[in-house]
Amino acid sequence: MGAVRVFIAKHRGEGHSNRNSRIMRDYLGGERLKLLARRYELSERQVLRIVKRPSAFVSKWLR
Repeated sequence: MGAVRVFIAKHRGEGHSNRNSRIMRDYLGGERLKLLARRYELSERQVLRIVKRPSAFVSKWLR
């Protein structure tokens, strides 16, 4: 038998907006997805979803 992977979710709303803003800032500053995923304990796919999502943070910087 193989090992069973258990997913333990973090608390919802635990500063996600702030975290996502920091991820976007770091990404726009040239950080790689792999490093951001490791730093923020997310998958690369989750980080990619955050940086590709249109947000108020991006529009603020494009003005």
